[in-house]
Amino acid sequence: MLIHWKSRSAGRHSMTWTTPSWTTKMWRRKRSRRSVTSIPFTLTDYTYKYRSDAPVALTWGTTSSTINALRNETVACQLVIQPDETVLAVLGRSPLLHWTPTPRLRIALGRWEGPQGRLTADVGQPAGDPLAEAFFVGTVPADTGSTIVADPLLHEECIEVNAGCPQAIWLSIRFAADAIPGRYTLPITLYRGEDFADEEIVGQAQVTVNLHDPALPDPRHFTYHLDLWQHPTGIARGHGVPLWSEAHWQLIDLYAQELARLGQKAITIIASDSPWAGQRCRRNPDYPSALHEYNIVHIARGRDGRLRFDFSRLDRYVETYMRLGIDREIGVIGVLAAWDDEFGHPLLDHPDNIRLACHDDSSGRITRLRKQDEFRQYLAALCGHLQQRGWWSITRFLADEPSDANLFRRRLDFLKAIAPDARIKVPVNRVDMIESFLDDVNDWIPQLEGIGTDVAAFRRARARVQERGDRFCWYVCCHPARPNNFMTSPSIEARFQGWYTAWAGLDGFLRWAFTCWPADPWHRPAWRFPAWQSGDMFFVYPGRDGRPVRSLRTETLLMGIQDFELIALARRQAQSDPAVQKALEAAFARVVRAGLADFTNVNNKRPESLYSLDPADYDAARQTIISCLVPSPML
Repeated sequence: MLIHWKSRSAGRHSMTWTTPSWTTKMWRRKRSRRSVTSIPFTLTDYTYKYRSDAPVALTWGTTSSTINALRNETVACQLVIQPDETVLAVLGRSPLLHWTPTPRLRIALGRWEGPQGRLTADVGQPAGDPLAEAFFVGTVPADTGSTIVADPLLHEECIEVNAGCPQAIWLSIRFAADAIPGRYTLPITLYRGEDFADEEIVGQAQVTVNLHDPALPDPRHFTYHLDLWQHPTGIARGHGVPLWSEAHWQLIDLYAQELARLGQKAITIIASDSPWAGQRCRRNPDYPSALHEYNIVHIARGRDGRLRFDFSRLDRYVETYMRLGIDREIGVIGVLAAWDDEFGHPLLDHPDNIRLACHDDSSGRITRLRKQDEFRQYLAALCGHLQQRGWWSITRFLADEPSDANLFRRRLDFLKAIAPDARIKVPVNRVDMIESFLDDVNDWIPQLEGIGTDVAAFRRARARVQERGDRFCWYVCCHPARPNNFMTSPSIEARFQGWYTAWAGLDGFLRWAFTCWPADPWHRPAWRFPAWQSGDMFFVYPGRDGRPVRSLRTETLLMGIQDFELIALARRQAQSDPAVQKALEAAFARVVRAGLADFTNVNNKRPESLYSLDPADYDAARQTIISCLVPSPML
């Protein structure tokens, strides 16, 4: 799996390019063909992750894998190959060739066998039949660059795999909501071929899926409140297209589709310029990366001196997301408690770091709003537009980690004076801030360790917020180190996040960035390391075909969300069935190893003392719940 990236575009792997004279000799050389009857490979679970500094000891030769799944759920396992020769690994049916006489190793998925026999081919397949997708797992240099770690799920159909190097293939399997419960098997065949010689079979394996009731809801109907903040300017920058061009809008749609697949619930509206001060990127000249986001609303000053506000881009953005089922929240960022930096803020008489560009029609210059009254006009127009569009009830104005209570009070009072019924949402790492503003803020998102610092205060606040119909979620960011979504984090930690959400009685999970890429996310994903570890800034990569490239982290995050939905189904049934409640308690005991107060100072604790790192525990916990919901349909 040691695929080293040599360009920004996905799919450019390292090769040893040789001189023309050597190449000519090699092509002309008469080669004797090898007779290979097998190749080292194994099936393993979804938690396998290659790290150059800590190689995983695999059990080679495992040719079968069994997965328990629910209807309408995505599950996965991995096939790992380690050829004793350099090969061109190919997924699918194409007879692809290397540019040298390198053998081809083709991995092909066969036809499913289900409870009613062999299923039809993919074309014209009934809606209830399973979908299987295979991806090569790529690697990137994490943190300082000296550690190579598996993360992206590549779109490439073929890659070069060096002799003796493990290469994982991610097998993603999804069953439709109307699939028939029972046992399904998927054969996998490995073929080896040289140039135009007939292929020979060098390996066979089988994945078995035990499909259970019940069916999970579609992602758009998940109860888990997932809020991965969007950075639309970052998408344009990462793909090299003009901001708000048609090419940019096409990309926005593709990335919104990926978020919808995960069950995203919130639409991020950037309503000012550089609300995070470009992540204070000017402090990191060692890795120049422009990380500014820009206002989606166009502001102009007419020749008569009056301000005009064009909300057409905001409307298109919201409508794009709502069309995909992301319609539970509009999170407005940039008009409340924006971040400061060395370049300051243009508003001279306002206690906030609001930056608003304004096109001056008379001179053609880009100017800035300088007066609080101008900001008041803008904010009133923004609120009025959201009300006029019928989106006011789902709108939340966000303040990202305010720390000065007195200053935040002044900023909040200004907003409330303009829109008294405005709903506020605040991620915060201090419990005392929650108590000080409990009735002023609708939705609270404490940081993980903040919950544990005062469990009694957390429980009081959670009860108050949820009783009035608002949300109480949680988040992690650059800290704590665990459980987190870094490239070097154990894959199981992203799954545990769903369990923690359910166990702690929370409504969902927030993370600050889906696509906040540094200048070169493929070759140098770490920015501001060690304060920010690789993966802190993004979940997906910019694909050269314009599509987002998924990661191991997106898939295990989804697994945890699906587990939360299973638990939610069980809790509804537990209201009238004590046996289900006991099953839930047993399931949580299998996964969670500590109390709420123990999730503080976690960097100095062994993760195993807080939660299970064993995927078998998660599967056993799920099966404990499933067995109480419906009788097993297994044959």
